[in-house]
Amino acid sequence: RTVGETVYFIWASFFGVVVGSMFPWFMFGAFPSGVQPHHTHFDNVSIFGACAGVFFTFFLLFLNFDINTKIFAGSTFVWHWMSFMHPHVGSEYNKGFALDLGVLGIGILQGMSGCAIAFAITLIPFPITAARKARNTARAMARRTGSTCTS
Repeated sequence: RTVGETVYFIWASFFGVVVGSMFPWFMFGAFPSGVQPHHTHFDNVSIFGACAGVFFTFFLLFLNFDINTKIFAGSTFVWHWMSFMHPHVGSEYNKGFALDLGVLGIGILQGMSGCAIAFAITLIPFPITAARKARNTARAMARRTGSTCTS
């Protein structure tokens, strides 16, 4: 693959991680503790969580995002959505629209480090592949040169 393709995939996947992390930030901002053990299945927090999850998933698939963006946003969002809906998880998330590096910020930093590693790997030359390509090109040129001399 080319460096340009890799940069495009990096952008699409990183954008997906950011989109998938920002919506749960909104959810934990609206209901800072998420679903708690004393909430029922038909409590307003549970209904909000279920409707928000369905809304995000529908519009993520409906909008014209790249498939990599959809995959990364969906997988990131579902992880945080389940933390919102689980009664005993969610205490480590940002509360009330705070902008500190909690779980969501760490996920974005992990996505950035993965993108940086992917970009660095594309810049590493492949000497074995390059030697094979040079050998094949030399053979093809020798065949063409031989055929032009005889005709």
